[in-house]
Amino acid sequence: MTEFTEIQYIKGIGPKRAQVLQKSGLATVIDLMNYFPRRYLDRRNIVSLDNLQADEEVTVIGRIEAAGIRHARKKIFYIVINDEKSILEAVWFNYAEYYKNVFKVGEWVSLSGKVNYYRGFQMTHPDYDKLGDGDYSNLLNTGKIIPVYPGNESLKRAYITSNTFF
Repeated sequence: MTEFTEIQYIKGIGPKRAQVLQKSGLATVIDLMNYFPRRYLDRRNIVSLDNLQADEEVTVIGRIEAAGIRHARKKIFYIVINDEKSILEAVWFNYAEYYKNVFKVGEWVSLSGKVNYYRGFQMTHPDYDKLGDGDYSNLLNTGKIIPVYPGNESLKRAYITSNTFF
């Protein structure tokens, strides 16, 4: 493989994804090598739930105490986490049925996002790492500096996100 190899030949891409990436100017290996993040998220500092402040970007770790779907105009999925010092609610307004199958009461989770205050501290659509029984060996969004790559609608529809590139 050289820097001029077409990206469709890279394991995991294939012709369909390559076609979408090519529309975004990514056709060869060298194009990928020159595709730089637009910014970085610092997720190294993990904050205790009793030290939360509104409008702050943080990463927290806790055990899921409750999870479920609320019915409003549309379904809202929520979890409540506890770190034995305080609690935090996380909510997702889209794909409630999907998230219902992702999170299980009793497992540990890491959440990263902006904290707001609505009937208590809350995060809306946070990034997450599932930690299961507290396993920290396979963390994607926690304890690291995370690159955020430029994206567009066609990449999003093809399920190509920043996570795809690192």
